[in-house]
Amino acid sequence: MTDTLLSKLSSQTQHIGTIADGLNLTLVLEKLVKFLEHDASQLLNEPMIREYKDQARDLLEKSRRSGSSIVIGLIGGTGVGKSTLINALAREEISHSSDRRPFTDRAVIYRHRDQDISFKRPSRLFKDPDATHLIDSIKDIVLFDMPDFDSYDRNNEKTVLELMPILDMAIWVVSPEKYADASFFDFVKNCHSHQNNFSFVFNKSDQLIDEDSIDRHLKLKEALGHFVFQLKAHTGIPNPRVFSVSSYWEFFGLSRDQFLDNEFSGLREFIMANRKAKEVQSIKFLNLHRQSTILFEEVLSKSQPDLKRRTIQRILDFREAHPGLDSFNCDEPTRKKISSDIFHLMAGGDRSLTSIQLAMKMFTLRLNKTDSVLPDGILSDLKKTLFSLGDPFINNMRQIHGRIGSESLLGLSETISENVPANFTSMVSESADQSVQNLTKILNATQNRISSFFLRSSQMFFLLLPVALLIVRLCTNEYVFRLFREVDAWGILWGLIVLASQIFSPQGLSSLLSLIVIELGLIVWLANRRIKKIRKRSSRLAELVLKDFHNSLEDGAKRVTKSVDANLGQISEALDELESLEKLFAVNA
Repeated sequence: MTDTLLSKLSSQTQHIGTIADGLNLTLVLEKLVKFLEHDASQLLNEPMIREYKDQARDLLEKSRRSGSSIVIGLIGGTGVGKSTLINALAREEISHSSDRRPFTDRAVIYRHRDQDISFKRPSRLFKDPDATHLIDSIKDIVLFDMPDFDSYDRNNEKTVLELMPILDMAIWVVSPEKYADASFFDFVKNCHSHQNNFSFVFNKSDQLIDEDSIDRHLKLKEALGHFVFQLKAHTGIPNPRVFSVSSYWEFFGLSRDQFLDNEFSGLREFIMANRKAKEVQSIKFLNLHRQSTILFEEVLSKSQPDLKRRTIQRILDFREAHPGLDSFNCDEPTRKKISSDIFHLMAGGDRSLTSIQLAMKMFTLRLNKTDSVLPDGILSDLKKTLFSLGDPFINNMRQIHGRIGSESLLGLSETISENVPANFTSMVSESADQSVQNLTKILNATQNRISSFFLRSSQMFFLLLPVALLIVRLCTNEYVFRLFREVDAWGILWGLIVLASQIFSPQGLSSLLSLIVIELGLIVWLANRRIKKIRKRSSRLAELVLKDFHNSLEDGAKRVTKSVDANLGQISEALDELESLEKLFAVNA
């Protein structure tokens, strides 16, 4: 019977074994853990990742274990005779009532005293200490007496489900009283272990033997037939392995039925066969591969790779058709408005002589509008003008953001939309502020003391030249020559007396009037010259501000695009890694 079992196991794991030999399941699980640690954040939410990561790490640790011991769990409801079955298999009383009480909600481990346990054993799942024995015939067998899953305490069922991944084999124990319980079949179906490693023990079969009937096994046959039918129908196991035994008769040596004796011998031979290490690993691998595959299938299902790839392509198509900044149009009135604001900003801070500044204000009709000429008011007005130019950018980016957000909700959760700034109004406002700040820096750099000194000096020269000529004109030639020969206090005093006498003469008054006319003309000329220069420069600065503002908006659009592309690239890489894992696990094979 052992040879037959191992032959079945060999044929069932032929394909899986090839995968294990070729790809090494441990390496595959390592790749899965690495994926969950680094790439899964692009596809799954954090709670899912934590749950799957813990499961994958447990499976990886289990795959790395060595040794030839087999962990077998005895699972059943209340009163089905698991303890008696353990004693009967050991042929010695190793299971006592004290082992279980008061630990009915935890598993009891029965193992040889020299057998080490390599798996994790949380205290909430296992009774401590283990129940050890010295029976060498079952030295390589570690038995779990699992909590009664049908207990009124629902935590028992959770404990059994949590312990299932540790088991290499599961033996389900039923009795004539409970074999038809629908909850039993549902529980078997929901256990994520390889069902080829499931065996079923129909215990207490002696209760169905009728000594007075012609066919003393008739009731037992009917019950077994019904039990096997229910297993096939409700659990999906095509050929369940069922043993009909009486552990009570076996343990106490009350042999009364050859059929039950043979069944128990078959069960013991099945469990306690002297397996080679490679055969043990084949049995272990069935369960481990099944658990790993189920975990990856769940990761794959929750990741929704096909939906995410379609969503990524839709976002790329839409973004290509709607760039962040199609064009930047500034009409001529707006351009002139910006140039005018810069002009008045420059004129208000001009370092010309006071007379030139007054003339400039008169020519620009700003003499009675001092409030609007204040730098802060002009800068604020300039920011508003620039901000109005960003309206098309705001509308376009909002449209893109809305589309990306809707696509993300459909297929990418929030992984894309979280990386796209939603406040594009703030982006435009910051760009306008930055452009104005750059303009202010340029103006401050040009309005330094040296340039102001040369500007005022040149204006002073033009305005003082007619005064000097008038003085020379009014003074006599003899005085001028004398003044050049020697400069003394008497000469200066004499020159002032001569100048005073001359200025009130008819010739002097006409000269003074001419001087005033010439000075006014010079002031007008200098003011007009200065205004033309400022207007020309303000026009150039207006173009510079517009270009700077446009570049700032374009950079903002590129940053958004770059952020979306980077995130899409990360998701695509994660999907590629998931596809690689799918091939390794051969999910579709």
